[in-house]
Amino acid sequence: MSNIDFFVKLRDAVQMTADAANEQLEKMASLSVKYNKRVFDNLMWETKSGTKGDCQQTQ
Repeated sequence: MSNIDFFVKLRDAVQMTADAANEQLEKMASLSVKYNKRVFDNLMWETKSGTKGDCQQTQ
């Protein structure tokens, strides 16, 4: 095996490891973020006009 082949395989292995780590982090992050409906129900919303039409914004 030449040096070039070794480094190509090493690069590919490291990239696969990084991809697997990113995938796991995304799964873990989605489990830790929870939507609490009560928090948003207590916000005061007001309707505003924007350049693309009406929207709602908190005060």
